Amino acid sequence: MRILSFDTSSHEIHVAVLEDAQVLAQTVIGDTEGNTRQEAVAALMPTIVSLLGRAHCQRQEIDCLVVGQGPGSFTGIRTAIVTARTLAQAMQLPLIAIPLFESYASGCELPAAVILNAGRGRYFACPFRGLGLSDFESSMPAFSGTACEVSAYLVDVLRWYCDCAVADGFAGSAKNVCPLPVVENIATKQAQIAWNRLCLNGNQATSPGVKAKTRESLLLRFPYDAVTPLYLRNPSITLKKSDGN
Repeated sequence: MRILSFDTSSHEIHVAVLEDAQVLAQTVIGDTEGNTRQEAVAALMPTIVSLLGRAHCQRQEIDCLVVGQGPGSFTGIRTAIVTARTLAQAMQLPLIAIPLFESYASGCELPAAVILNAGRGRYFACPFRGLGLSDFESSMPAFSGTACEVSAYLVDVLRWYCDCAVADGFAGSAKNVCPLPVVENIATKQAQIAWNRLCLNGNQATSPGVKAKTRESLLLRFPYDAVTPLYLRNPSITLKKSDGN
């Protein structure tokens, strides 16, 4: 099964093409200096086209799409989800959304919580009890708040994973704070998580004879219109007041 995966939830664009769980091509594109966030994410489609060429893969050879669901940049998540849904609808492909938390949780010793920087003194957090039969099992819903709010939310979780900048916000915590695992390409990691999920559900499409039936089944199980963004916060925008108001 050939998988196209991408994530734009951060200031970078992560794209990967995989054959089952094996990487055919992958890339990470950072924001171009001086560009706005909107201009930067506009590079997503050209990056996808270029990477498919590097992987020697035609669009019609893609069997499944995987997209980063967030949380992260509001504009980035919106761009990724809209692009993924449009491609999946046009190409009649199953679409699997993977939360950013799971890409990091895959390298953590569970049970534990993954804490990410949400900016402006706020944090994203999601606790995981472990890996279930076909997916990561979250013990509570994902959450966004200040350091105090997150600490209270995760009071019963003994191990927290976060990067150094985030850890500073929880200085003095009695919890076991561990370094966040390094994920060099989020798109690659989330595609491998999606592939594992498919395998654990008995949906391997390695045999050409069952490929068409498998895609039909996956289209029913992973429809494009079921994928929604995981924002966890409101967009960082300021509305201009109209004259006279």
